[in-house]
Parts: sequence; C-alpha cells; structure tokens
Amino acid sequence: MLKKVVSILAIALLAVTVSVAVCAEGKKEETKITKDKVPQPVLSAFEKVYPKVTVKEYEQKTKEGKVWYSIEFTDGAVTKEAKYMADGTLVGTEEDISAKDLPKAVSKAVAAKYAGAKIFKIEKETRNDAVQYEIKLKVDGKRQEVKFNDKGEVIPKAKH
Repeated sequence: MLKKVVSILAIALLAVTVSVAVCAEGKKEETKITKDKVPQPVLSAFEKVYPKVTVKEYEQKTKEGKVWYSIEFTDGAVTKEAKYMADGTLVGTEEDISAKDLPKAVSKAVAAKYAGAKIFKIEKETRNDAVQYEIKLKVDGKRQEVKFNDKGEVIPKAKH
C-alpha cells in the first residue's frame, strides 16, 4: 500500500515538474544588469542614436528562448526604452506619452469602449515602423491593459 502511494506521489510530482517547465518556456524573464554586462554592439547602437541621455537601467530579457537587451532612459522629461538584440539590431522603442498625444482615432476608441475609465499610463510602442499604444486604465475598480493600433483598433493579447 505504501509503495502504491509513493508511486502515485512520484508520478504526480513528475507531472507538475513537466507542466511548470512547459509553461515557463514561453514566459518572459527579465534581469536587471549593469552596463558592463551589455554587449558592446548594443551599447554602440544605443549611444549612436542617444548620445546625451540619462540611463536609468539596463535589463537582459528572455522571451521564447530569445535574448535581448533593454535600456531605459530619460530624454529631457520623457522616459523611454530602447530594445536591442545582442548584435545591436534595434527591436523597438517605447515611450511614455500623455492622453493629448494619442491619435484621435485611439482617443475616440478609448472613450467609446472604456467610458468613465481612469487612464494611469500610456506608452507608445514602435517596432519595425509599426506603432501601437498600450493604455493602462482602471474600469470599475479593476486594472486593465489594452493595446490599440493607430487606427483605434484593439490589438488582441498574444496567447502563449
């Protein structure tokens, strides 16, 4: 009887371990790093475009097995983030913007879909010349995050 219970527990533990490993595979990992841990091609590409900014932090991120580097910085009063592959290829940028800087189509869509919502953060994300707007808001006491393209259309969340 004891052998049977131990066998069942061992199988259950193995199943949980495999499930966690499979779920973690598509998960995003972020690690703060120091400047000396950032690959030189990344630093060179960043400093060429942003020579006079104040860097806030460096991060190494892994998503779906791909490693890339993020540099968060302030350019005047604006907080921005630039993301690069290890070879210095720009993946995309993000910057905080205010509601008045949203395209009219996005403002109208937010007002129509989320009437009465309190917006607490807006980021403009650019990747391969495609722009999207990530809006963090609170509706009926619940926080939500919604992405729109520049036409005001909701961008569905990616499923992993």
